[in-house]
Amino acid sequence: MSEELFWLGYRKAEKGVFISREEFLSSSKLVSEVIEGLKMMISQLLITLKEFTGKQRMEEIITELILKKAMPPSQIDEMVEAIKLSDEIIKGEKGAEELYENLVRIMETIEASYKKLTREMLKN
Repeated sequence: MSEELFWLGYRKAEKGVFISREEFLSSSKLVSEVIEGLKMMISQLLITLKEFTGKQRMEEIITELILKKAMPPSQIDEMVEAIKLSDEIIKGEKGAEELYENLVRIMETIEASYKKLTREMLKN
């Protein structure tokens, strides 16, 4: 687990938060950098999830999180939805406008999940 990579990704993704919709949508370079940041954040979150649960498949990871009471079910649902939406954006199934509209929510959800997991790992 590399906390430095997570926060580097966060800083890249965050560049899309503090500008207008028009500025964001007109800069393919910025959109690409934000997407790269999300990839880094999600990658580190998934690594942390796998390390914490000892599982590889998302269904098994979710079950293990519930059994270990590592996160409330509502937070698990939000995390899974943020990962799914991010994957759709990364794969190009959703566009830059969808990214702009959901960026803050995605980042907050991924960050909260990552922090929660890292705290839980320190307990064990």
